[in-house]
Amino acid sequence: MKTNVIKIYLIGMLSILFGCKQPKINKEALYGNWEAVRLDGEPINTHGFTSIKMNITPDPIRITTQMKTFADVTTKSEGSWELAGNVFNAKIGDNDKTSQIQLQRSNLIFSPDPLINQEAVSNSEYQKVK
Repeated sequence: MKTNVIKIYLIGMLSILFGCKQPKINKEALYGNWEAVRLDGEPINTHGFTSIKMNITPDPIRITTQMKTFADVTTKSEGSWELAGNVFNAKIGDNDKTSQIQLQRSNLIFSPDPLINQEAVSNSEYQKVK
C-alpha cells in the first residue's frame, strides 16, 4: 500500500515537472481570424470592449476593436509580427510588444496581450473564428 502511494506521488510530481513544457508553436497555426474571449480571465465586456478581432496572415496582422460606449467606437490597426518559438513579437504603429504565446485546445493565450497596454491587461485569450 505504501509503495503504491509513493508511486502515485512520483508520477504526479513528474507530470508537474515535465508536463508544463509548452510545445513549439508552428507559425502557420496562427494564420486566420481570432476573436478575444477573455482579458485577464474575464469576459472582454468587463474591460469595456464589445469585440477585439485579430486577422493574422503571413504579413501583416490586422486588428479591429469595438468599445462599449454611448457611440460605437471602432479602431482599425495594421502591423507586422513574427514568432520565435513561443515568443510573439508584434509591431503595430509605434508600439513594439513581445508576448509569450500558448495554444490551449483551440484557443490562443497571450501573456501579456500584444495589443492592449500591459498595465491594463496582463493576459488574453482568443478563439479562432471563421
